[in-house]
Amino acid sequence: MIANLLRSVIKGFNVKKRIHIERSNERCLPQPSLLSNYYIYKIYGTYFAIWLLILVNMYSQRLRRVICGLFFKKREKRRVLHLYNETLRRRVGYYRFMKKKVQKLVRQRRLQDNLNVLVVLRLRFPRAFRFLHLLPGARRKCLICKEVEPLCRSRFEQCRNELCHFSYCPECWEDSGNKCLACATLDADTSSGLDSSDEDDD
Repeated sequence: MIANLLRSVIKGFNVKKRIHIERSNERCLPQPSLLSNYYIYKIYGTYFAIWLLILVNMYSQRLRRVICGLFFKKREKRRVLHLYNETLRRRVGYYRFMKKKVQKLVRQRRLQDNLNVLVVLRLRFPRAFRFLHLLPGARRKCLICKEVEPLCRSRFEQCRNELCHFSYCPECWEDSGNKCLACATLDADTSSGLDSSDEDDD
């Protein structure tokens, strides 16, 4: 009897409960909607404008000279004349420097033209390897200014001497008097050597 009494008292404390609570923040979330095409075009248009400004930046910088030339015409004319004369002066000075350098190398027997296999094949067999001029490595360079021969409408002049393979651009060829500086230097040295030997014999 006492056992049943204790069992009934303790049974009241033996309680099992399950609590199931669900919480959601759905009310706090914004309601998403599809972005309109206007904003998409606006974003990509901004990126396109930035890239376009980067590409045309050098051309837009030139507009400053045009704008200044509209307001200060005399100053613009003086600036153009100064640049023209300065360019001519530098060109003449550079040509004189390169001419003396070429003459010095010729007298020292150190004047060489770095010809690769493609250029040699093109010069020795012009008909068979004519297509090599399409390759940048097979094009000739000017002896004076080191300008590379253009791909189309090449007006490079080559020395008439069969033993000489130096080439000149039209501007340098005209400045040199339509003659090869290497051959002219050799001829001048040879003639001066012959004259000196004749004087010694006399």
